[in-house]
Amino acid sequence: MLKALRLVQKVKKSTLSGKWEPLLNNLGHTSRKLGKFEDALGYHQQALVLQPLSASTFSSIGFVQTLMGKYYDAVESFHKALGLRREDAFSTTMLNNVVEHLVSDMTPFDDIPEDTPKIEDLGTKMARVKSRGPVRRVRMAQIADDTDEVCEDEEEDVQDESKQSLDFDTSGDVEMTDL
Repeated sequence: MLKALRLVQKVKKSTLSGKWEPLLNNLGHTSRKLGKFEDALGYHQQALVLQPLSASTFSSIGFVQTLMGKYYDAVESFHKALGLRREDAFSTTMLNNVVEHLVSDMTPFDDIPEDTPKIEDLGTKMARVKSRGPVRRVRMAQIADDTDEVCEDEEEDVQDESKQSLDFDTSGDVEMTDL
């Protein structure tokens, strides 16, 4: 295929026509399968020059960029492919995978420590509280009683407010006029 491409370029001595776009994409796929990602990207980009609105070429470019670890570029290429052909299942799947990869690699802020504390599950926390003995249980019971008292006071306040809100002002007279 490379020989054919070189011969065509020599004969034309300039640019290729759009008819050669499949050949360039096939060379890109072959190079990708051989692990020559830079060559593959180059062939797909040449094909894109010949057919600028080819969703499959944008998908191929995005796939190679993903394999090269250029995730932000891959996201852009998959978005362009989906902009041209919304129902492209491959581009949708690959875009989701790349975005998930990017999100999992991001840290919420710079200088995050290597050893981050883990949140305890409820079972571990309850077991630790129980192991402290009855003094801790009394404190928990006292807190629960205090909370109930506060809740009862709040309920009374809410009931008083609801009674007040039911009082209507009936002192004003309203006249109805016909238009």
